[in-house]
Amino acid sequence: GTVFKPDTATSANPSPAVVFVPGFQRSKESHYDIALEIARRGMVCFIIDPYNQGDSSATMNTSASSSEGGAYGAIPMVNYLYDTNNINYIDKNSIHIVGHSAGGNSTLTAGVYFSNLAGGVFENCKVKSIYVSGYIRNIIDVEYSLDGSGDYLKDENGYYVFDSIDWEGSKVANLAINVGFGYCKDDEGAWQNINFTGDISRPDSIESLALITSGGVHTELRKTGLEEGKVYGQPSNGTMKVGYQENTLHGVQPFDVTATSHILYYLDYVTMANSSVSPNNQIWYWKQFFQSIIMIGLF
Repeated sequence: GTVFKPDTATSANPSPAVVFVPGFQRSKESHYDIALEIARRGMVCFIIDPYNQGDSSATMNTSASSSEGGAYGAIPMVNYLYDTNNINYIDKNSIHIVGHSAGGNSTLTAGVYFSNLAGGVFENCKVKSIYVSGYIRNIIDVEYSLDGSGDYLKDENGYYVFDSIDWEGSKVANLAINVGFGYCKDDEGAWQNINFTGDISRPDSIESLALITSGGVHTELRKTGLEEGKVYGQPSNGTMKVGYQENTLHGVQPFDVTATSHILYYLDYVTMANSSVSPNNQIWYWKQFFQSIIMIGLF
């Protein structure tokens, strides 16, 4: 892993800690941009190579993203930060996980793991929030209503009708912490999500609603749908939930200014850091620009 540590983070002034988990076949270097921006806002970012990727070792578990496999390494990373005395410049009561793509799935896994470990009590949880970038699928089961022809039934607005929705059996039902997520409207979920679209604001966007009502809060939204970008609940008691819709593609989501600003706003809000640096004040693309020049020069 690599640590992005602002000068303001000291033992006398410990800062919030963010563990960032890259996606499938991505190394930590591919997400240095967001790590840089997180550190610019006074938070310490620990960005890791997931198991089986980059410089990290393999894991003997058949699924590196499962809790038994360490959630790509997020679980042992959080445990180390929370339990060790070696890292004295972070606030152990303000540890957060962010992940993109498969790293987002692992972030969900880690969030559920630590919620269960704390017995569903927010104050006892080692992790206070998670942010999932580009992965909300395969987390809840439904039974579709069928019409006379055996096709999926839709209402007059074109939304799917369901016979049953397993809210309590959802993978994320026990998330007793703050949750944020960003989803690409253009390509994500078009074939794998329950309503075959990445639009999180539809009342039949069941995956989005499962996340926004996780922990048994804001359940009234299951009837109405969520409002994109609206913050529900409070970060101080683990009830803060928010979902963002980004008009970009999954592969370039980590390099999208708007998607990055959503993560930065969320982290600033949930950590109550009150950073003076606006979420839209980003410099990472200059880093990419000069690295491109260097690469051309090398060739």
